[in-house]
Amino acid sequence: MRRLIGALCLVLLLITSGCSVLSNPFRRPPPPPVVSEAVTVRVNGAAALQQIDGFGVNINGMAWGEGTVIPALDALSDDLGATLFRVVVDETDWEQQNDNDDPQQFNWDYYQQIYREPKFTSLWETLRYLEQKPGSQVILNVMGRVPEWMGRTVITPEAEDEWVEMVTSLVVYGRNEQGLALRLFSPLNEVDLGNPEGPKLDPQQYARLARKVVDRLDSQGIGDIRLIAPDTAYSDRVPEYLAPILSDATLMQRVERVAFHNYGGAIDGIPQAIRASDYPTLRFWVTEYSRWCEGCLTDPAESEQWALGADTADYLLYYLDRGASGALLYEGFDSYYHHHGRLEYWGILSYDERDGSFAPRHRYHTAAQIFRYVRPGMLRLAIENPEPDLKLQAFHDPVSGAFTLVGRNPVDHGVTLTVELAALPTITALQLTQTTETAPLVSAGAAIPVDGRVSIELAADSVFALSTLDQ
Repeated sequence: MRRLIGALCLVLLLITSGCSVLSNPFRRPPPPPVVSEAVTVRVNGAAALQQIDGFGVNINGMAWGEGTVIPALDALSDDLGATLFRVVVDETDWEQQNDNDDPQQFNWDYYQQIYREPKFTSLWETLRYLEQKPGSQVILNVMGRVPEWMGRTVITPEAEDEWVEMVTSLVVYGRNEQGLALRLFSPLNEVDLGNPEGPKLDPQQYARLARKVVDRLDSQGIGDIRLIAPDTAYSDRVPEYLAPILSDATLMQRVERVAFHNYGGAIDGIPQAIRASDYPTLRFWVTEYSRWCEGCLTDPAESEQWALGADTADYLLYYLDRGASGALLYEGFDSYYHHHGRLEYWGILSYDERDGSFAPRHRYHTAAQIFRYVRPGMLRLAIENPEPDLKLQAFHDPVSGAFTLVGRNPVDHGVTLTVELAALPTITALQLTQTTETAPLVSAGAAIPVDGRVSIELAADSVFALSTLDQ
């Protein structure tokens, strides 16, 4: 995940890897963005690209605290506009002693005792609360190291079936005893990175274990679980981990989305690998994303930077441009992770331990500019944009007729943007909302009339949305 990237940058000074802690001293920095004071673009409604599944956040499933996180969950869903939630189990070590000598036979007396402990009652309530949110899609993810007797930082070959029994017992109990929907499951985390984010597995072992998981769930009458895979730490490892998954036709019937994590803003190679496969329409999600923030591991002040919020919005616009159908910010709110052994400050909502309150940071506001106005079911449309430093993405919902243009003006001056609308149903008015460092989510006020084209004034260094949707 995020933890080792800073350390790797310190070691690999001469590698142009895009690490955000140090840059290569022998490579010139990229030129600053250049955008004219007046720009005209054309949105082509006849050129539809990918369909959007939604956007969301990662949630620590251990943080329920008798419902103290409900205000945060409500803000993320009802105000931010998140519809995707990746709920994390931290760590994957709950079966400290083997439940029995037969990995094909659950010892439910043993597992029921574990799943009634506070760690799991917190998980069940978090999942239950999020599942009842309209339009939500909830991913159950298992993160961190496995029990010592299974290998701790690896899964030994002789322990594979025992590990499968452990993680599938979680799903079976949640479905049958807790009455949860549990439709999406990510059983492993960052296996290309390994300790402490998950056990280190090669691509063949990952695919083998994923297949065993779906086979075991099938044997329990739970054949509707869909996998989010492979959830790698490094986006450039995705094609390698995807290859053995793609070669298993039975397993592929259960893969809902290709998934990976990215903190560097570059994912080239993944769309190409999918298009070149036997499943060219398979969609992909970035299940953890943000601009890298070394200081967020220990210092809440680092999470408050405007540049962090603006750059993270840039990343999302880039993922969309490359064909992503969904993306989930890391993370929803500040929380304590056992596999790191500390409270961290990656949350787009800060947490005040003194009174238990939550407050939005810049990344919350810049994400809201996109999450609120680019809704599930929308289609991304082609844009003719003569100035690529002005990052723009357009979307249209063929069912409701809703239209949205989102973007980022990265320069230190205002820009007059004229948008020509072609091959779209008649749009008579649009609403402009902008976020800057000092003014989050500011509406322009009255709706802006549209007659085939519209001109708006973009604030300097801003993230914006121009939409028919009223938020």
